[in-house]
Amino acid sequence: MYEVDAVGLNDRDTCIIWRFMVERRHQNKGIGRVAMGLILAEIKSQGTCQMVTICYDAQNPAASTLYTAFGFQQAGCRDDGVSLRSF
Repeated sequence: MYEVDAVGLNDRDTCIIWRFMVERRHQNKGIGRVAMGLILAEIKSQGTCQMVTICYDAQNPAASTLYTAFGFQQAGCRDDGVSLRSF
């Protein structure tokens, strides 16, 4: 679900969440919020990551709102157009 130093930054303090998705028929039920909270708690419990980066489609306003609510800030865009947020 997440990986430490997945982008080759040689920074063992960085974790990246490549994809976080909730099936369309299960959206808008709070599942994403609960799941993201659990993911971040798991990452924190490992004690290795000081920064978490997540890749997402910037055309998805619900994802942007969710990540902002968890403290992620816009961190740029990859060459393939996928947006990045970090905290």
